[in-house]
Amino acid sequence: MKQTIESIKKQFEALNAKIDPASAEMLQDKDYAMQLADCVAKTYVMLNNGMCEELEVCHTCAQQRDYLRDAMERFEAVGQTGIKDKETEAFYFEFVDRLNGIRENIDEVLTQL
Repeated sequence: MKQTIESIKKQFEALNAKIDPASAEMLQDKDYAMQLADCVAKTYVMLNNGMCEELEVCHTCAQQRDYLRDAMERFEAVGQTGIKDKETEAFYFEFVDRLNGIRENIDEVLTQL
């Protein structure tokens, strides 16, 4: 289980490296938005597969997985349309904050194992 969680943590770190916590300007680039959506998709799949490997799945992990699916769809839509409105920008900053919380939770779980 620890190895699975460590792998998921590395994927979240890769996702975190793709974002700019201070600005959503990069979303104006369709290619960046698609790359971000792809990275979110990889993280979603890895989290989902990790949850399937374990018999017990906490409600929080399931919520995070579902949130990642929504984020993937939203960033993919931005990548396809090139439209970055105020709602998308607000979602982006919520996404950045949520990633930080997820990473903190992962670190906490790893210290308990």
